[in-house]
Amino acid sequence: RYVEDCRRILAELEEAEDRLLAAFRETITDKDTPVAARAAAEQFMPRVVECHNVMRNRKLVLKAAS
Repeated sequence: RYVEDCRRILAELEEAEDRLLAAFRETITDKDTPVAARAAAEQFMPRVVECHNVMRNRKLVLKAAS
């Protein structure tokens, strides 16, 4: 049960990270995004990608362990 709960939670977190990453990409590439918003998104994008990769890797490790 614990492992199944972890899998479910990690899958939900990764989906949220996917949506966040897509929103950041859209903000950066949308020509109508204000300059300040684009700059902020570009500044935080490396951290967003890093967090996304952590969630993905944790999900893969848990999947491989089962």
